[in-house]
Parts: sequence; C-alpha cells; structure tokens
Amino acid sequence: ADLWNAFNVIAAGEYAFVYSVRYEDATPIYYRELTIFDVTNPTAPQIAYTANAYLFGAMVRNYFYLLGSNPMPVLDVSNPSLPVALDPITLAQPI
Repeated sequence: ADLWNAFNVIAAGEYAFVYSVRYEDATPIYYRELTIFDVTNPTAPQIAYTANAYLFGAMVRNYFYLLGSNPMPVLDVSNPSLPVALDPITLAQPI
C-alpha cells in the first residue's frame, strides 16, 4: 500500500499548497510531492497541480520557492493551476 503524509501546508487565497511524502512498497522509495488544491469549495477540494518536490516550500506573493536544493527552483504561481518554472536561484550557502 502507498502511504501519504502531508507535512507542510500553505494556504493562499482559494488554494492550498500541500507537501507530502509518499512511500511505495513496490519500489521501496519515498517520493516528495507538491500538490496545489483549489479549495474554492472546501467540502470538495480539487487538485489544480501536482509535481515532484524538494524538502519544503515557501511562498512570497506569487512566487513559490522549493527549498532544499541549490540552485533553488522557483515557480510563478500567479495562476496556481498552471505554475511556471522560473530561472532557479543559486545560493551562496545551501538552505
């Protein structure tokens, strides 16, 4: 059975950005995923976007920073159902 564990949730307007870890028995490998939910109707949230993720995420205005990698990936989430990958930021010191 696949096991999921959400460990970082960021609410932004009518969207929820959820980091989760999934364990697959068949592989066995742990996967991290970022899922963006449209929670316009909180009783029936819809998945707007999903992707492989890094350790954690931080959101500032319309930008979502994928922490845990250097260079650090950045997404423009002005339209959360269609994020756009921007040029990554190279850090002097890893986070």
